[in-house]
Amino acid sequence: MINKNVRNTLQTIHYFPFQPGLKSNTDYYIELKPRQDSVQLPIILFYQFKIDHLKDWVPALPDGCIDFIFCCNPKKPSAHIYGSLLQIKQLHFQPGYVHFGVRILPEHAIKFVNYAMPDIIEKKLPLCNIISLEDSIVDRIAEQNLFHKRIELFEEFIKCIKFREIPKIVDYSIKKIYLSKGNFNMKDLVEDTGYSDRYLRMKFAEIIGIPPKLFSQIIRFQKAFFLLTNEHTSFSDVVDEFGYCDQAHLINDFKKFNLFKPAQLKNNTIITK
Repeated sequence: MINKNVRNTLQTIHYFPFQPGLKSNTDYYIELKPRQDSVQLPIILFYQFKIDHLKDWVPALPDGCIDFIFCCNPKKPSAHIYGSLLQIKQLHFQPGYVHFGVRILPEHAIKFVNYAMPDIIEKKLPLCNIISLEDSIVDRIAEQNLFHKRIELFEEFIKCIKFREIPKIVDYSIKKIYLSKGNFNMKDLVEDTGYSDRYLRMKFAEIIGIPPKLFSQIIRFQKAFFLLTNEHTSFSDVVDEFGYCDQAHLINDFKKFNLFKPAQLKNNTIITK
């Protein structure tokens, strides 16, 4: 049984992933974070960008989230869902057109989609195949010229969606992972909840799409990546902050998700290539 006081404490924990490639590899980029008390809490970010004709892709980092991205080509508008990544990946977009994006927290993604979450991992799929889209919503978002108007349209759209509920144990598990900054021990969760290790792994993968250990590693990578972008942060600071065994452990984690070493991040050779 989950302690109610612990559960209430975890309600205030939030996760905000880092995707520097969008800002550094697009013609222009703007974003808006919804209020934390907003009824649209599952959405952690609205953003908009435009790709030039010389470079039709941006590098994206693993973050556990899913994104809805609308291509605002007035003649041929489209919308896709981008599943959670397991490695850095080049995401391709139509050059010359504005793209409007909505980022959804991992624990809330299942509420939107009528699809098996493991089947979305690392996939780009037509959004109409995943959720019940109002026929005109893609066209209406593409026709708008203002960022805030596109946000208003999407907010109105999701108010009509009947959200699926997720098991409380999965929500609790994710919040514990956030609280630990990804330095997570499955044994502690088993003791906290009284559920078996096997059951917890099964339910977590069913709702999030990946096992809890891998999800924890992604969260830790995200936290470490962000901290390393601070020029005053040393590798030893990151090792101590996030529970890495040593610097070699940190390097291996980065190579697993990022294909680069932390030192290359310090030299700014990752997010701009």
